[in-house]
Formats: sequence, C-alpha cells, structure tokens
Amino acid sequence: MDILCDAMFSQGERERLISIMSAIWDSKNRWTHEDTGYDPSKTLESIAETLGYLEMKVSKVEASRPPCTWHGPGPDVIKLNYDGAVREEQGIAGGGGVARDARGFRAAWCHVYHSISDPLSVEALAFRDAVAFAKQHGFVRVICESDCAELVNLWRGRKTQRSALAPMCSEIDETSSSFELFEFSFVGRNANKVAHECARYACTHVESRSWDEPPDFLDNSLRTDCNPDQSIRFSDALFSF
Repeated sequence: MDILCDAMFSQGERERLISIMSAIWDSKNRWTHEDTGYDPSKTLESIAETLGYLEMKVSKVEASRPPCTWHGPGPDVIKLNYDGAVREEQGIAGGGGVARDARGFRAAWCHVYHSISDPLSVEALAFRDAVAFAKQHGFVRVICESDCAELVNLWRGRKTQRSALAPMCSEIDETSSSFELFEFSFVGRNANKVAHECARYACTHVESRSWDEPPDFLDNSLRTDCNPDQSIRFSDALFSF
C-alpha cells in the first residue's frame, strides 16, 4: 500500500507516518553503519520531537485560517439565510435575512412582527417572508437555510404531520412551487450570523425594509461570514453591485 496516495490517510496522517518511519530508518542506519548501537529511547525522542513540530505547524496554519462558516451556493443559485428574533418585553418580533450567490451579496431584508412572542411562529413568518422575497426578486433557483431545526423538520414532514403552522407551510409550498429549484435545510448558528443581524435590526429599529446594497451594520459579518475558498471572491464582490 502506498501511503502517499491511498485515500484512507489524510495529509496530516501521512506526515506523521512518514516521520515515524523516517526516525526508525535513521536509527537502523546509525546502528548498521556507524556502530553506535541501537537505542530505542533516542528513536522515541526523535519521533516525539518531530511530531511536536508537526503539531506546532498545524496549529499555526489553523490559527491564521479564517473561520469556516457560510458556504456559497453553486452557479446560478441564490442562497437565502434567514432568522427570527423576539423581544418579549416590548412585544415585538422580527425576521430578516440575506440573499447571496457564488459571488456574494445580492440583497437583504427585515420585517417587524407585532404581538407575536412564540419563537417557532416567528421563524415560520421569517421563512414565509424569505420565500416571498426570493419570488419578488425573480430568483428561480433557491436554497433557503435556517438555524431552527424544529421548523426544518416540520417542513420536511408537512405532508403527513398536523400542525398549527400547516396553513403557513401550505402557503410557502405554493410560493416555492414556482421556482425551478427550491431546497430548505438546517444550518448552524455560526453560519447564520448575517441573517441574525437583519432580524435583530427589525426588532431594534422597529422597521421593515430591504437593501439592494450591503448596509453598514452588516459590513463586519458579511466579510467574516464566508468559507476560506470563497473569502477573496466574496470580499472583492461585496461592494461591486
């Protein structure tokens, strides 16, 4: 088996295996050709030192790597990340999100909801508004992401499950049927920070609105909320529209 090519080993595992094998080989050569005698403890010390160096190198690379959060969609696809937020003491809730393609920002929006405090209902309203926003903007290939696992599971079982949100799911289903592609999936909160900022804006400013250019309050989250492979393209495209 060639460990340099075999897919069962990661690059880091290959480096460790090669380092161990090299240390053993060097020890054998010194024993054979330099008449130094075989000392297993020195071989182990050499292996430990080399592995320690490799771990330091990996740590430095990971420390300099931008956080892997939002992942851009494929060509000709719009990804909408949305979120909901509730301020119970004020009796105000909000939903908001951002639409992006493989190049970056396309649009963002937020909506205020009055007299609603149930988090799941707020998430459902934000989902409905995200799909409506996509249709209004003429997007035809859409991926929608939410950090509300309960709503995602409810959507997946909408054909067979009874729920108080069933009428809203039917409305969303009807709207999304006009798209060439529509997917709705769960994403972790770390990959949904921009959408959260939009929902929070609605609650804080008690305002419903949309943006065709990146608003100032999203500058930081938009620049950091991207995966390493797309960070350069996304940063370049951020203010190009």
